[in-house]
Amino acid sequence: MNKKITELMDELDIDLLENIKLEEEREGKQLDLTRIKEKAMAGISQQQVVSFEKKKEEKKKLKGRKRYFLPLIALIGIMAITVVAVGTNEQLRTLWGESFSLIEKEAQSVQKQFIAEGIIFKVEEAVIDDKSGIIITSFEREDGKTFEKESMPLRIQLHINESGGLGWGSQHYLSEDGKKLFSVIQVSGDKKLSGKDIELTASCLGKWEAGHTTTRLDLNKAYEESKKVVSDDKAWEEYSIDQGLGLTISEEIPQFKLDQVRFIDDVLHIITSYQDSIGEELLQTHVKLIDTRTGAEIEYNSGSGTWDTTNGLHKMSDQFEDITEADLPYLEMGVDYDYFNLISDGKWQVTFRLDSNHNTKRIKLNVIIEKDNLKVKINEIKLSALGVKIEGSKNTELMKDLSGYLLMKDGRKLGLFSNSMSTRFNLWFTQHLNVQQGVIIEEDSKDTTSELGNEVDKVGISNDESILSDHSISFSTMGGKEISLPNLIDVNQVESIVIEDTIIPIR
Repeated sequence: MNKKITELMDELDIDLLENIKLEEEREGKQLDLTRIKEKAMAGISQQQVVSFEKKKEEKKKLKGRKRYFLPLIALIGIMAITVVAVGTNEQLRTLWGESFSLIEKEAQSVQKQFIAEGIIFKVEEAVIDDKSGIIITSFEREDGKTFEKESMPLRIQLHINESGGLGWGSQHYLSEDGKKLFSVIQVSGDKKLSGKDIELTASCLGKWEAGHTTTRLDLNKAYEESKKVVSDDKAWEEYSIDQGLGLTISEEIPQFKLDQVRFIDDVLHIITSYQDSIGEELLQTHVKLIDTRTGAEIEYNSGSGTWDTTNGLHKMSDQFEDITEADLPYLEMGVDYDYFNLISDGKWQVTFRLDSNHNTKRIKLNVIIEKDNLKVKINEIKLSALGVKIEGSKNTELMKDLSGYLLMKDGRKLGLFSNSMSTRFNLWFTQHLNVQQGVIIEEDSKDTTSELGNEVDKVGISNDESILSDHSISFSTMGGKEISLPNLIDVNQVESIVIEDTIIPIR
């Protein structure tokens, strides 16, 4: 599909123009063509928004990278842009079931792929609104062999070359025949997703394996040996390989070594390492001590780690504050570990573009909301099937304490919650909100509010199972794997958005 220049100007540049306008207003300057060109041409550095979930659940990590603004003047030379076509969107359709009809017109079939290490990596499908969305990717072996259950990419990264923050999280599941490994990537931030080059990189395929081991290494002897090779005033991470004891802690994880036992400022440091030539944190450990006199487990008080790029050595220090030298003869080490068993250490990268979502309602505002003697200004609200975006300024931290819900045309009140990917930078914020799963706010509930900043909200929850099934979303794949998705909103059935006592009609 090709687009006219007028459409490009409308869709690609409106956010840039508004950002410039807001900035000029704050600085009290007159907005003119020269200022627009100066601002558009300027390189603007970005903040990085990182979000991640618990490592034992999905080992999800979120990262971002900077890029430049496309100068307005350059758009004059652009005659057309190729965007993705609408296809069957089989995965989105299956994941959302009957609710898929709410995004069917906005769903996009991408079908861009990259092959390396005998594995095909493909960006399959996507659905986005202005600055958030869902992207589906897949891995498939060229030889047609299956993947093991719980397989996943160790790293997924998204890059959009534009100023601003971006966060994402990923969940993974296998096709029924085990031949395709899918990733559901939920992304949001303050970067516009449509009409931009999106660079998606995945690296290291494998699966996490968990275990526990106890070692009978003599910690007192290791302490005495450590004193011979490293002086007390040397920082723990500065030791070289030849200064590490290199003691195998357990045959179950032979690559994991005890390098030093030291007291630094009267705090016991248990210093361990493992070889990792690719720097991907393939081994994650939780060191604890066992007091053989009592059988008590002693947890570390703090810990830190570093990767020595000169020799590919991951070094870690677990610190115990209440241990003395006299205790060492009676202590054993216990280790809980997660090891990423590699299928491939390959890297796959696909660059693609997405079309804009035309079913987004945009409400320009100049509203002040007050709570606890603080005021927050809301400049704009955007409503799509995927959720609500609130953009504003002043007292940005107050947003997490505000309560809100969607008032539907049939009288229902659907609670809203933050999806943890909201961004705040100086005086400005973008708050991403989703409808809560299975939550209907009752009129007679003692607390009829839903706090925008919290995932656990004080709202009335209906016991009507038919209502819950209409608004809760989970999808079980092979092996009972559940994929969590944002609850979709019927945009045309929203009467208003209520924040605290402020009612904002949706037109």
